[in-house]
Amino acid sequence: MNALVRFCAGKPVAVTMVLAAIALAGVMAGSTMPLSRLPEISVPRIIVEAAMPGLPASEIRSMVAIPLEDALASAKGLLRSSSISRDGRAVIVLDFVWGEKIILAAGRVREIIDSSYPSLPEGASKPSVVLDDPDFEPLLVIRLKSRQGDLAFARRLAEREIKARLRRVEGAGTVNIIGGLRREAVVVVDMRRAAARGLTVYDLARAVSAESVDTPAGSLREGDIEYIALAHGSVSSIEELGRIVANGPGGAFRVSDLATVSERDAPRDSLFVVDGEECVAIELYRKPGADPVATAVRARAVVVQLAAEFGRDAELEIVRDSSLPIAASIKNLAVASAAGAAIAAAVLFFLL
Repeated sequence: MNALVRFCAGKPVAVTMVLAAIALAGVMAGSTMPLSRLPEISVPRIIVEAAMPGLPASEIRSMVAIPLEDALASAKGLLRSSSISRDGRAVIVLDFVWGEKIILAAGRVREIIDSSYPSLPEGASKPSVVLDDPDFEPLLVIRLKSRQGDLAFARRLAEREIKARLRRVEGAGTVNIIGGLRREAVVVVDMRRAAARGLTVYDLARAVSAESVDTPAGSLREGDIEYIALAHGSVSSIEELGRIVANGPGGAFRVSDLATVSERDAPRDSLFVVDGEECVAIELYRKPGADPVATAVRARAVVVQLAAEFGRDAELEIVRDSSLPIAASIKNLAVASAAGAAIAAAVLFFLL
């Protein structure tokens, strides 16, 4: 041991270089280490699920989700709550302050549910309380709200623009859309007029579907570029649907001659509410094996671009980012490693 100390004291430059090489190797290994090798992180989040079969999403929201949210608002350490209401089922997500012991928080949540469960409608199952598992939760939850309060517009924007942009993010997997409104066309057939032409409702539906599709019409080539030609037949408005002309046993007929065509809100299968305000949610899941932190960084950049593009008509906000606790833990690990290396180097320098 004395010989080792004398050797190190006699060659300070060589010892310093060796220590610097070891520290550099540790930094490089830490930066390239897969996140799956890091310790498991306990996220302070609890999920409450309640079910009432046969009840539509809007009734689930008013009769089950809202009473539970009001009761759980008094939970100690609660930071934010959000809920998703579907047909026959409601899911409430409770986010607690960082550092809160999740086991104790779950016990307090169960006590609140035990006291509030008797006030729920008859037929509702007792809500279950489960701890959040980061591997089965969305990486990002994005809130989309129309500035005019039009939930149908927000839903269309999410389906036609935002979903496709998020799917192109490297490491992104499934993208789900929750809440909002859909519009649907309603065709009310006058059975007397249809029977006079020898048509049934099934015949009319089959004729309309056959006349409202896009069909391939060949291809065109210009140099090395080939263009696909389509015969446009799909309708884009209620008026076009009423003007469709189809053939039946009694000859050609127009849809508006036999039926009344209108538009209405489609039955809702889900609702998304944040802080008591209904909006549209976009859930982004990562691909298996993808780096959650890097994927979230790329997705956040896309969300910023989308918010700038559609800022006049809609608001986009990330309400949940599962990568933040992971990034914070990695930062804390790096700081602790650097501090430990600095202390070890100082002690070694003092001894030598």
